[in-house]
Parts: sequence; structure tokens; C-alpha cells
Amino acid sequence: ASCKVTCGPGTYVATAGGKCTNVGTTYWGAGGVVAQNATLARNACPSGMVTYGSGYGANEAGDCGRILHAGDYSIYLRSVKKTTPSLNVKIGDTTYYGNMHVLGTGKSGHLHMNYGGNTYLVCDETGNACSGI
Repeated sequence: ASCKVTCGPGTYVATAGGKCTNVGTTYWGAGGVVAQNATLARNACPSGMVTYGSGYGANEAGDCGRILHAGDYSIYLRSVKKTTPSLNVKIGDTTYYGNMHVLGTGKSGHLHMNYGGNTYLVCDETGNACSGI
């Protein structure tokens, strides 16, 4: 009972005595420390929403969102704004947000945007749309 398991963001423990497992594409999990004989929950995104990177690292409800297809590339949009500025994409009556980071030396990505005299990359935390961030 005193043994503990530490699970990272975007993981959960489905059965007592089990291991940390990726939450999957339509879930998020805060991770944390749990007794070896206990479970650690995962939380479902609202219907039709997904999490970036197949759920890996998705640790809050705001990680649930939509996928923006830009040519051959996919960028995961969040349901909650995380960066300022951000790419705002309205789908129906709901706005989703793409994280934007200043383009710097050694950074590359598929979607570049100019705003306020700076060039930004639109990214998700997994590196699927950007590298070197």
C-alpha cells in the first residue's frame, strides 16, 4: 500500500496495480502519484473533440479541440487559448486556438504567420507541427 506509481501528463492507470497508459485521442489525464493498489482517472473530451498527439501529454480539459488540416499537415487546435497571440479558428459558433511561438534560430514548422512585425510558428506541444520549440 505504501508503494506509489507516478504517471506523467496524458497518462492514467486503468486497473489497480496497472501501469501508466496513454489516455488516447479523445481523453485527457492530469497524471500524478497514485498508490500501487489504486487507479488514476482519464477524462473524456466532449463529443467530436480530440486531443493533440493521440492524447500524449494532454493534461487538461483545454487540450480537447479540433484538428486543422493545412495541406499535408495537421495542427491540433485547443478549446482554450494558451498563447498570446494565437491562431483563432471559428468552427460553427465555437473558437479553437492554435499555439503560436516566435520563429527563432533552428526552429522550423509547416505554418508560419506574420503578426505585429514578428514571424510565428503555429504549433502543438507534441512537435507534430514544429520542431526545436
